[in-house]
Amino acid sequence: MYLQLTTRCQMTCSHCCWSCTSSGQDMPMQAFKEAIRVAASLEFPMPITLGGGEPTLHPLFWDMAEFASQNLPEGHVGIITNGHDPEQAFRVLEWHLAGRLDAKLSQDKFHAPISQEVVSAFRKHGLILESGGKLVKVGRALQNGIGDSVRHDGTPICICDEFFMPPSGEIFSCGCKLMSFGTDPSAWENAFESFFRTELYSCVSVSRWKSERLQRLMSKSKGTTLVRPEAVPR
Repeated sequence: MYLQLTTRCQMTCSHCCWSCTSSGQDMPMQAFKEAIRVAASLEFPMPITLGGGEPTLHPLFWDMAEFASQNLPEGHVGIITNGHDPEQAFRVLEWHLAGRLDAKLSQDKFHAPISQEVVSAFRKHGLILESGGKLVKVGRALQNGIGDSVRHDGTPICICDEFFMPPSGEIFSCGCKLMSFGTDPSAWENAFESFFRTELYSCVSVSRWKSERLQRLMSKSKGTTLVRPEAVPR
């Protein structure tokens, strides 16, 4: 599940699908905690990504990271940072090396230059995330004519093909926001359980890693079989 802690960012990357700027909205702590509690309560705890914007700009970011790391298994809390603030970036790296966060530094030709010390430190540990594959032609990317709307096989590209929670605290089945599960944690739990027990998606943009993860998780549940719906909701 992708938790968009804030829509604020120090950069204005030309390929940003969220069109982030220095001003924006921050996720309330209570909504964040409810999402973590539900994700942790599942038979197979839901991995989460602390994202943005630039997630470390949230005034309560480290409190959120602490809460998530304490309530989810090791390897289940990820973060993607732009590394703009060296102090924050190195602290993120320290948490990664301590096994408290699974960190990635977003680096490509679209990002503004940052400290080479930060880049070198993350690269040393293989933690550089480059925008490989298809870029989504949405937001600022659409304005600048960057990216694609469909893959080579003609299927649409989803902005975020996993459960998505923007700062408003409402959870959607994916970044396309085609299906909302509202702000009621009990509704989220039912939605998450359905995710693990069926191949139910809200758009046809289903990534390979997600399908593989679903198969691995389902194989651990003895006597449980996959249910393939006749049509994928769009």
